[in-house]
Amino acid sequence: MHITMLSGSNNHHKAESIFKGLARAIKDGVAIDPRSKSEPTSTKGTISK
Repeated sequence: MHITMLSGSNNHHKAESIFKGLARAIKDGVAIDPRSKSEPTSTKGTISK
């Protein structure tokens, strides 16, 4: 992971914002999409060699 801080001078607040951004990204990444069916998604039959 690479982080670019665009502004800020207090290291505590910089670290806090990095972890908050990471937490939000993880939360979005593992969230269950309510629009999806109740069964897990599958790529069966869609990947060709």
